[in-house]
Amino acid sequence: MTTPRTIARPPAVGGSIPQLIFGDLWEYDPAPETADPKLKPKYDLFIGGKFVAPKSGKYFESVNPATEEVLAEIALAGPADVDAAYHAAQKAFTPWSKLPGAERGKYLYRIARLIQDRAREFAVLQALLTRPGAILSRGDLERHIYGWNEEVESNAIEFLIHAIRKKLGALAIRNVRGVGWMVDRPS
Repeated sequence: MTTPRTIARPPAVGGSIPQLIFGDLWEYDPAPETADPKLKPKYDLFIGGKFVAPKSGKYFESVNPATEEVLAEIALAGPADVDAAYHAAQKAFTPWSKLPGAERGKYLYRIARLIQDRAREFAVLQALLTRPGAILSRGDLERHIYGWNEEVESNAIEFLIHAIRKKLGALAIRNVRGVGWMVDRPS
């Protein structure tokens, strides 16, 4: 973490006025879209504040729709797991409800921001995956993602496609040059 520099300034009339000196003090983090997702081979259920294996011991495969590569195994929750999650939620409700509204709002806002950060990427994937084999033009994707009154940058769709490809692999979305993009149908 950087520390602010002290710069000598003549005293202001009527007292000291804090000055913001930016210079090279601000460092930007890498864009979240460039992060490697680092998938684990197996994911358990999150119940009661910890990850637990499903009581049935059953898992299902999460498959990359573009390559049919198995990405990870995901826990399959059964009725006993749902009951355990329900009871854990009931137990957690008492301390949660005692938190001040502003504090609860901080948690909810953070969760919403995490979803919003990827909303347009999810929308591109949804548009392509609900129509495998179909070529979607830039206009098709823009209409799916943006509102009618939103101004869209000229390279917005390319940026989103690039971000998705970095996470899922270059072959996840195919470019049909001059026409649009597509996800191949599973064979």
